[in-house]
Amino acid sequence: MNWDSIGSLSASGYSAVEYVTFPRPDPNTPLNITCPDSYTCYHAKIYCPLNADCRVNCVGYHACVGATFYFSPSPTARFDLHCDDSQDACGESQKRAINTTTTQTPISTSSTSSTTSTSTQSSTSTASTSALSTGFQTTAVSSESSNMAKVEKQIQILSVAVIVLSILMFCVLLIGLGYCMTNGRMKKRTKGAYVEFSKDESA
Repeated sequence: MNWDSIGSLSASGYSAVEYVTFPRPDPNTPLNITCPDSYTCYHAKIYCPLNADCRVNCVGYHACVGATFYFSPSPTARFDLHCDDSQDACGESQKRAINTTTTQTPISTSSTSSTTSTSTQSSTSTASTSALSTGFQTTAVSSESSNMAKVEKQIQILSVAVIVLSILMFCVLLIGLGYCMTNGRMKKRTKGAYVEFSKDESA
């Protein structure tokens, strides 16, 4: 991916750039990043340009949860973060101003010398290797999160089953008590009637 003059990026797909640290973009080119799907930019680190506007759209479910957004402290560079609250898109996310005293020099936009071209290719290759390595870590974390979600769902189902079973047992107990009480009353009435009948015969 060429980060030199990128104006917009839509990182679509489940966990597409999860835990990825974005390279620093060109400082004078406005940047627009969209994270449209579930966990797309989960815990990612996104850098904005130093001298241009930056807009990040987090609209998928947990799309930017735990993400860190580095924005420019310059008053001429506007930072706009849009979060879909109905999807809890930006839970636990952080916004931090870029420390200009330690800011790395971004990748140069263009060069006619072969030295600069080689340096750019090397930087791009390093970024690609880092992203690939992060991808493997992301897959492992995503798999663990999926397993945790399955366990939680099974626990919820088991809890519901226990509650339903308890209600059924309580109903059976009530029915049994009602039957015993009704049967006892019938026996008393029958016994009383038998006694009165015996008294009449003896008389």
